[in-house]
Amino acid sequence: MQKNNKGFAKLFVVMLAVVFGALAVYFLVGRNISPAVQDIAPTVDGVVESNEKNPVIYSVTPTSGPIGTKITIKGKNLNGFEGDLTARIATEFNTADYSSGIMYGERTGSTDTIVTTIKSSFCKKDNSYSGLPCEEYFYVTPGVYNISVNPWGKESNSVSFTVTK
Repeated sequence: MQKNNKGFAKLFVVMLAVVFGALAVYFLVGRNISPAVQDIAPTVDGVVESNEKNPVIYSVTPTSGPIGTKITIKGKNLNGFEGDLTARIATEFNTADYSSGIMYGERTGSTDTIVTTIKSSFCKKDNSYSGLPCEEYFYVTPGVYNISVNPWGKESNSVSFTVTK
C-alpha cells in the first residue's frame, strides 16, 4: 500500500509542476509584452497595421484636386457603426487652429473603401443619427489637409490631400 501512495504523490507533484510552469510562462512572458507591441503587424507601404481591427488608410486617390473632386480612400477596417463609411478632413493636427469636418462616404459594398467628394464645407460634428441640422461648419479652401477615419473611436493614420484652386 505504501508503494501506491508514493507513486501517486510523485505523479501529483509532476502535475503541479506542469500546471505552475504553464501559469508562470503565461504570466511572465505573455503579460510582460506590452499590448502595443503585441498588436503590431508588418507594414504595408510604411503604414503600420494592427491585429486588433484598427483602421488603416493605405491611399487617397487622387492626392490633389479642386473642390468637387471625388476621392477614393482605400484601407482596412474603415467602416463604423452600422457600416457607416465616414472620413475626417482636417487642418494640420496638433496645432492651435486644429479643426475638422465629417465627410460621408457613398455605399460601395466594401468596408475597405470610402468614396466621397471634397466639398467647400463639412459639418464639424457627425449628427447624422440625430436628424439635427449642422451647428458649425468646417470650411475648405486651397491648401493641404489630412484625411483620416475614426470608426468605433479608433483613429487611423492620416494621409495628405491638397485642395487646389
